[in-house]
Amino acid sequence: MSSPHENHFESSHLTSGMHALFPLGFDSQVVVQEFSSPNLTCITPSDDAESASEFGLDRSTRFALTLRELLDKSAAYKEIEVVQLASQLRQELGRPTLVAPQTVDYWSSGRLLRISRTNSVVGSSRRIRTRTHLYLRAFFLAAGILVAAAAVTAFLYYRNHVYVQLFAGPLNSINGNAVIEVYEENLDVNQDRLIGTQDLYRNGATRLRLPAVDLILVVRASYADSQPREIRFPIFAASGLSLQKERYEFHLPSDDEVCAHPRMAYVPRVRWMQGSDRIEQ
Repeated sequence: MSSPHENHFESSHLTSGMHALFPLGFDSQVVVQEFSSPNLTCITPSDDAESASEFGLDRSTRFALTLRELLDKSAAYKEIEVVQLASQLRQELGRPTLVAPQTVDYWSSGRLLRISRTNSVVGSSRRIRTRTHLYLRAFFLAAGILVAAAAVTAFLYYRNHVYVQLFAGPLNSINGNAVIEVYEENLDVNQDRLIGTQDLYRNGATRLRLPAVDLILVVRASYADSQPREIRFPIFAASGLSLQKERYEFHLPSDDEVCAHPRMAYVPRVRWMQGSDRIEQ
């Protein structure tokens, strides 16, 4: 910059790095001093081993966009000292951000230069916006919102559900497959509502994720002796974060116990509520 300039810069004027301005093998400071202009300040957006960081979406470089931003911030001043501007560029481009830091070098020859602001307009009055930073900011903002929403959803799901394991043996006393029916109990009106079914696994555990409400698990099966039986597991659950209260384990009676009790019901020993005040027993 060898003379005062207006506060308008085309990005194509500011895309060259130091290695593009000065031939390799030459001392750049000596080259600056040997220019015919008596007053010269040279600012480069890299050293001789680097190149300027380009933003393809903006059709410009980080150096040019940062320079425009600094000039906009200095709108209150009629004149800007060039070396001070170079120092600010070095500080901004060397700051650790999402974009890799960039070197800024400058040399001066003669007296210090100042950039003056005028009212003239070069070309159209369009304003160049840094679309790269806008896209990066929008991406990370959207990613943060999605992560936060997923975390809240997972927390609410864990809080409002219980984990149930139902262990069964070989079930030789049952013909075919057994099915677990899950009913939600409404104690106020003494009604139940079927909310799901699940096949019962033999010689293993059947695992269920169920809402944290009052539930009844009913085992439906056809028995080898053709006698009806009822096997039920009540669950009095409530929303919470306690790991112990969120887990339930039940064991089906053995085949011998099933065969020894035709036309009977099996209910495990659990806590229950007594009276209209529902006092836990």
